[in-house]
Amino acid sequence: MKIAVIGGNGFLGSHVYDQLLNIYKRNIYMIDINIDKYKGKNIIQGDISDFNFIKNKLKGIDVVYHFAGISSLDFAYNNPTQTVKSNILGTINILEACKINKVKKIVFASSMYVAGNHGSFYRCSKAACEDYIKEYHQRYKLKYSILRYGSLYGPRSNKENGLFRMVEKAIKDKELIYYGDTNSRREYIHVEDAAKASLDCLKNFHNKTIKITGNQSLKVTDLLETVREILKIKKKIKVINKKQKGHYTLVPHNYDDKLVMKYSINPFVDLGEGIKSLIIYIKKKKINF
Repeated sequence: MKIAVIGGNGFLGSHVYDQLLNIYKRNIYMIDINIDKYKGKNIIQGDISDFNFIKNKLKGIDVVYHFAGISSLDFAYNNPTQTVKSNILGTINILEACKINKVKKIVFASSMYVAGNHGSFYRCSKAACEDYIKEYHQRYKLKYSILRYGSLYGPRSNKENGLFRMVEKAIKDKELIYYGDTNSRREYIHVEDAAKASLDCLKNFHNKTIKITGNQSLKVTDLLETVREILKIKKKIKVINKKQKGHYTLVPHNYDDKLVMKYSINPFVDLGEGIKSLIIYIKKKKINF
């Protein structure tokens, strides 16, 4: 079986790629516009907006993991045209290439934002992609698993990730500042757990939409208290209470739950240990220090 991880150099995609490679050893291909530290004949640099490129690179592939596109809600909020080009048209290029090359299955990285009415153009783009994937299944029998991820955190995240930004600043300035609604809650899931759950969808959950989130709903401010304790920051958390444009306050579960099931893996990374892994990662990179 040959598997292509499109967007395999990104935050979640790189963890999925590494875990696939660890299990299957060979016939795992990475396709990304940026390839960074990865090298080898199975590492392919290119853009999903180039249809001929993606069509040629998916020849002989059995399963596609699709993590490419714009993942920043804030960027999408301010750049609707680019979001359409990257997320929607890029996904259509991949789907058409899958059809032409008789790819058996596509696993698509969606978002919990699709389940609610927040998320602005980011939610719109992910919802449209889900619809196109289901239509390709109906018309061309392309199997799929749609994975709606919750709030991811952990190593290899970057400034697009809210928790990364807050922890990085806390390490640098010895204080925690939270810009947001004090009632905001998230279901945090460590990126390694999310990757493991994604691998389970390789041979399971055909033609299903799955929620992959943490096992508890947690106030963001409570999570930051954990960060403060681990970093031994004496100052109390500074909260600047304001609603963030496009972001949800409560995790959206009730919009279309009859069509979606939640998948939790066991064992899962302990939250405190997961935060420690993020802190170690940031300190090693010494970003902006």
